[in-house]
Amino acid sequence: MSVQTSTTTASMVSSSSTIELFDKPTVLIVDDDPNLRMLLSYALEQEGYITIEAQDGIEAIQIVKQHGPPTVILMDAVMPRLDGIACCTKLQSFYQEKCPPIIFITALADVKSIDQAFQVGARDFVTKPIHWPILRERLKRILEFVKLKQDIRLAQVEIQDLRRRLSSDGLA
Repeated sequence: MSVQTSTTTASMVSSSSTIELFDKPTVLIVDDDPNLRMLLSYALEQEGYITIEAQDGIEAIQIVKQHGPPTVILMDAVMPRLDGIACCTKLQSFYQEKCPPIIFITALADVKSIDQAFQVGARDFVTKPIHWPILRERLKRILEFVKLKQDIRLAQVEIQDLRRRLSSDGLA
């Protein structure tokens, strides 16, 4: 398994809870089509993202376990060894509410496939062929949501800390 990133190697990734390099969002691209992975990586890197590639769900899980979750995952639904639905299910069960957002990118466009993707925890669903302006905007919105969630968590920690200090001072 080789982890490819745009500006660093996997060995330079910190052991923090998420893969965050140089304060740029990290996108794990999971697809069995190497040409699509290469095109997505190039387009995302031009937008300032750090990219990591995996050829299937098994490799994606290995990367996430070894280096921590990325900011967002772009995943094909149909892949050999471990498909996107099964991979998403495993990631959701392991990370639960801290699971990175997963956007399915797939040729499947039937209602059953779309429903199944959302049932296992996908945040969004983009059909192939990929229209870059649509994917770019969906990524931006998901990253805005991720940032808001982080801000809320930090605010909750700060509120708990203030409550502890107030109660220890006898003011609460």
